[in-house]
Order: sequence, then C-alpha cells, then structure tokens
Amino acid sequence: MSLYPIIKRVGARSLEAGSNKTSLMGSRAPSCTKCTAQAEHRSYEATNFLRLGISTIGLPYETQDYFRTKTLQSKRSYPVCFKWETYRLVASLFVLLVHNLSSTVTLRPIGDFLPTYKEYVGNAAKEWRCPGVSVAIFADGKVYFVNYGTPLVGSGDHITEDSIFCILSCSKIVTVILLQQFVDEGKISLEDRVIDHLPWFRLQDEKSTAEVKVKHLISHCIGLPAFCGDTFSHFDFSAKEVIDAISTIPLKYPVGKKYGYQNVFVGIAGMLIEKVTGRTLKELMLEKIFQRLEMSHSSVGPHYAGIWDKIVQFFKRDARHMSIASGHQVVNGEVASSNATYHYVFSGTSGVNSTTSDYIKLVACLVNKGIIEFGAQKGQRLFSTRAWETISSPQIVIGNVKDSNFQFPVDRMNKKSFAYGNGMFCLEYGEGEKFVQILSHMGAGSGWRSFWGVDTERRVGIVIFSNLGSISTSLLPEALGYKFFDMCFGFPEKDWSAIIKKKQMRIQKMYETQYERYVLAPSLKSTYLRGMYRNSLYGEIKVVEKNGSLAVEYRGNCAKLEHVGGTLFSVKSYDLTPNYSDDEHCTIHFSSDNNGHVSGLHVSLIRDGSDFFERVS
Repeated sequence: MSLYPIIKRVGARSLEAGSNKTSLMGSRAPSCTKCTAQAEHRSYEATNFLRLGISTIGLPYETQDYFRTKTLQSKRSYPVCFKWETYRLVASLFVLLVHNLSSTVTLRPIGDFLPTYKEYVGNAAKEWRCPGVSVAIFADGKVYFVNYGTPLVGSGDHITEDSIFCILSCSKIVTVILLQQFVDEGKISLEDRVIDHLPWFRLQDEKSTAEVKVKHLISHCIGLPAFCGDTFSHFDFSAKEVIDAISTIPLKYPVGKKYGYQNVFVGIAGMLIEKVTGRTLKELMLEKIFQRLEMSHSSVGPHYAGIWDKIVQFFKRDARHMSIASGHQVVNGEVASSNATYHYVFSGTSGVNSTTSDYIKLVACLVNKGIIEFGAQKGQRLFSTRAWETISSPQIVIGNVKDSNFQFPVDRMNKKSFAYGNGMFCLEYGEGEKFVQILSHMGAGSGWRSFWGVDTERRVGIVIFSNLGSISTSLLPEALGYKFFDMCFGFPEKDWSAIIKKKQMRIQKMYETQYERYVLAPSLKSTYLRGMYRNSLYGEIKVVEKNGSLAVEYRGNCAKLEHVGGTLFSVKSYDLTPNYSDDEHCTIHFSSDNNGHVSGLHVSLIRDGSDFFERVS
C-alpha cells in the first residue's frame, strides 16, 4: 500500500488545522504570538494527541508516557508553533496509517448472519446448561435482540430484552463514567490522593497508602495480589471487614506499576464519590446516567435479603412487563437458583442491575465516545471527550496472557498490547495482520455472568447477560461475544463455546490430578484433626465429627470432609459458602510440625496468600 495518499491527506489536515489553529483533538491551539507564554500548554496538547495516536496502534502506556515526558522536558529552542505542527503531523500519520490498515476489516451487515448467530446462542446455552441468556447488538444505528431460555429454572417463563440481571463487574464502567463526570465538573481529580478524600483508607504501610491516587482505584494497579479481598466477600464479610482485612495484606508490587485485577477498589472509588458528593451511588447513577440514557429498568443494589422482590417493588409501575432473571448455580450436579447477594456489598464494582434493552443504550454511548445515541437527549454528551480519552486509553499493561487462559480470546488477540483502561479492557482482536480495537469487560459471580464489547471505528457494540454464574461454571457470554466478533468482522469462525469448554475441562483435570500426590502421604487419625483453627484475617474454623464423619464449621455453615488421601480432604464448596458452585474445587490440607503434631490447615478457596489456619485447640 502506497503511503502517498496518506501523506497527502495528512498534509491537507495539517494546513487546515494550521490555518484555524485548532488541534485535531478539538482544543484551540494558542496563536504564535503566545508561543513562549503558553509553551507548556501547547506541548501538552501536542503530546496528548501523539499519545492518542500511539495508543491506537497498541503501544504500551509506558511508551506513550515516555513521549509525553520527554517532550515536556525538552529544552530545544524550536518555536513552539513548529513543535506543535510537527507533533500533530506525526500523530496524524500514526492515526491515519493505522486507520488505513484496520479499515481493511469491514463490518458485515448484521442481517447476513443474525439467524446463524441466534442458532449458535441457543446451542451454546444448552451446552453450558445456562437457563437463560439475553443479547443486544448495536450496529448501523439500530438495535437487534437475541433471547433464549427462562429467567428461572422450572418457571416456564421466557427471557426477554427487558429481563433484569445482576450485571456484576459490568457495573465498573458505570462507576467510572460517574467518576469522570465529577472530574469534568472539577469536583474530583484522578490525581487526588485517596486518603485526602477517605482518611480511613489504608494499605499495609503508610508510604504505599499515601501513594494511592484515585486513578489507581479504577485501573487495577494497587499492587496487591490479584482478586485480593474477593474471598472475604464470598464468605459474606461486611464491607468494613473486607477493607480492614486487605489493609493488613503485604503489597506484591509498588503502587501503580503492575496490573492485578481487583474488585474491592472500584467499590472504594464508589465510596469516594459518595463522600465527595454527600449522596448515594443509587441516587447519583439514577440521576446522572440511567435517567439521561432512559435506562428505565436499571438500578443499584440493594444488598439485603429479598433483593428481587424489592427491585420489582421499585419498578412496580412496569412489573407486569418485567421478568427477573434469577441467578443460578450448580449444586449437587444440578442447576439451581442462587440467593447470593454479596455482589451488593461494594455496589460500585458489581452492584448494578440492568436489562439488555437498557444497557445497550450505554454501549451505544460508548461506541459514540460519550455522545448519547437514543432518547430525548440524543446528541448530547454524557461525558467529555477528554473523559473518553482517559477511560479508553491503556492505563496499565497486562502483558502476555497464557494460552491456557479461557476468559480471553488468546487465539485471536495481540497479547503483547493487551492493557486495561478505566473500567474496560483494551485489546487488539483479529488474525494475521488484520486487527480491530476492541474495548470490553465481563462480569462474573455467584449466579450470573455478563459481557460487553465495542468497536468505535466500525460503530458496533454488543451486550450479553446470562443467569448461570461464576468463572468455573460458565463462560457463555465470552463465548458468544467472541463468536459475534468473528461473524461481524468476517474472521474465520471459531467454535468459541467448544474452545473455552475444552480449556476449562483441562483446568478441572489439573485439580483432579493434583490429588494423586497425596495418596501415599502419611494418614492422620480423625481424633488428631478435631479442634479449633484460627486465621488472623478469616477468623476461626472448627473441625468436628458429625454422624461418624469429619466436617468443618465456618461462619454458620457446615461442610463434610471427604478423604482424598493422606492429609488431604475435599469439601463441597457450596456447603462451605452458598456463594460457590460445585465446580469451585475446595480442598483442606492438614499440616504437621516436626514432632508429627497437627499444626494447622490450609483452605484452597482462599487465594490471597492467607489460607493457613493455625491449630489453637
């Protein structure tokens, strides 16, 4: 492909922008007579656009930051207007070059493959044993729906685009948008220290605590082990208990340097918003997002018993036209309804309820980079252009994803450029030299799974909600999302449902084979194992004998110990806490001291490095 047409277009845009002194980002460039006084401002604007161009081709955030820092520190005597035109020209070259390369991938008409896709949705849902799934697609300014199954096993009712789901981590982008709105208003800065707004916020050491800024809460780079604090939530700890516990866990990396997915900290970002405004997330999201987008069946929380009854009551004016997609787990090998409510402890991270007919309006707004697509406020901005650049630009590099990972499309993605923005993953999806920039997120928890993804260049987006939960039980939404991208962009189609299931079964087999090494280990008499065990973070767990068998009692639940071999036992995760499915493997391994006495036990479900309970009686 010749670069001449590109250079010609760049030159034309350069002359046009130079004549009216307007940057390609929409910011007014200072006149040449003010070069000296506004040097730093113009350098910032130029490099910010250069950074945008670089991020378009997937270079790491650190590389983008290098260009920005070097430019601001430059002491060369070139006139700033010359710098401005040069950087804008280079940035335009990047953007236009990538646009021409990626434009070889075109959007297929949805109608050409929608019947085939509908059939795939139904077949995949059956394979995963998912009771119900709802899909909404935004393309060509239109919305298409695909629905399958039932909101509740055995009910005989049907899933529709108005069925309400708990959307779990797809709530994160809602919190991020709300936060960015207050950044636009000047009430919060992403560079603010968290402790300046929340004095009670603590990490293990004071230095790290002082380094955490608002931007770190929403980009998964706090420095703690990945998913730190999740197990506390799964065992129904309160928000205060979780926050107090994670403040004692040692950091794995310096603040802001490494990616490690978290759920607690986006929730803390929600608390920060509440502290600054003096209002609840429920009120703010309703007023500033749901009402403006006309998401009439979306809500936040509550996180108490009878959640679904309260939601129906809240929307009682439309109750006759609604259905509630109850969460489901696998219990004793059967798909059964779940009563989990721990998602609402940190509403900012996983506490939004919505329908695909509602959420697709938010997805369309993301496709439009902040401009509302539907309703009375069509054409207005939900958030600023600068907010969009912050949200969608890579903030922290994730790095290479293992081929065995079954949550991401490793067979289709450029793993080297994989990154996280704010409330969304940033990835290049494609094959060979043809890639599209996909922004996406998924949600997973006890009872539900969700997924959304957008391509802003081809103006297409998808949202998928399902009511069978947890990462070990179902990845149906991801499979349907990646299948849609293949069909939509004309890539050679893969059976993503089969690919992900195969990888998942491989992990399950790994759990089973690890038990074998314990079979020849010395056995301990049950009388030696009974007693109380204590963990400074998780409290006490008791080993007792019931009906002739050993069992563990923890936080009001009792689970039978099944002997695997030697000092290793397994328990049904669902019995230990109803927030897990059968598919979540849990083992309890007893350890002994040099004298052969039982010194403690390890609980495999606890994955933040604090799994050891010391024998106290």
